[in-house]
Amino acid sequence: MAELLPLFPLNLVLFPSVSLPLHIFEERYKEMIGEVIVGKSEFGVLYADADTVANVGCTAKVVKEIQRYDDGRMDILTVGLRRFEVTRLQRDRTYLQGEVHFFKDEPIDELQDLKYQCLQLFQDLYESTPGHLPFADLEAISTEEVSFFIAYYSDLPLKKKQRLLELTNAEQRLVAEEEALKESLEAQCDQRQILQGNGHFPRT
Repeated sequence: MAELLPLFPLNLVLFPSVSLPLHIFEERYKEMIGEVIVGKSEFGVLYADADTVANVGCTAKVVKEIQRYDDGRMDILTVGLRRFEVTRLQRDRTYLQGEVHFFKDEPIDELQDLKYQCLQLFQDLYESTPGHLPFADLEAISTEEVSFFIAYYSDLPLKKKQRLLELTNAEQRLVAEEEALKESLEAQCDQRQILQGNGHFPRT
């Protein structure tokens, strides 16, 4: 059965289990978030750019009201919860709503070796761990969550992050992330070699 969800299009891709701070200033979203806080409910975050709004997103729940301003603006901290696909849009409120159905990853083994390899590549590339969480904590959480953390905290293009969000297999997500991280690390190494040389790219 479809569920009606308030929708918040943003120029980012939210994943389950990750934190998202937001500054709420538009009247329609002050209204929406106010209702979400009172009802202790979720709202949907959809990736949007200048051309389109994605139809697959992730719900968020307000976990902390950081500050309320006199004019109704809010600073809030949210966390991603569930992925969903929009089946029908509704425009009868000041903000967008959608009928959605929720989906999960297919069950898989924990894939400890692949998970560790991706975390190590992330650390080599960014000189930190996803979300600056301790490496041991990241190794202890599920393969699915690790794949979400890597996708969210990486510098991958937003459209590529959106494709990762839509995958329903954590192994496929990690394999794609491993390939992307290796490519980024190789490009970083090539750039360092050029900067250590005469500053010119080699001719081909």
